[in-house]
Amino acid sequence: MKRLSIGEIAVLCGGKYTGTRPERLCGEIVTDSRKLSEDCVFFALKGERFDGHDYAVKALENGAAAFTQGASASITGNMLTTSGTTIKEDLAMLNRLGLSN
Repeated sequence: MKRLSIGEIAVLCGGKYTGTRPERLCGEIVTDSRKLSEDCVFFALKGERFDGHDYAVKALENGAAAFTQGASASITGNMLTTSGTTIKEDLAMLNRLGLSN
């Protein structure tokens, strides 16, 4: 995948970026907190037995460029959001990004 900036990723996902440095290039998209890498965008998905939002702070501490924010999460930082964000929106954003490439 071509390296994109956080701002470009936000536009492709149909969302907005609420952090600093929207021009920061991202290395990869990550959904598994055990595979975080420098400059990744962490899509904090929620399932029946896990909630990726529990690892959003860890993602930023480990160098992630940004993370997605679901409606029930109350973390601040470099977030990708949509205007009516819900937990399902995180997956929808990921799908829109995949379809754009």
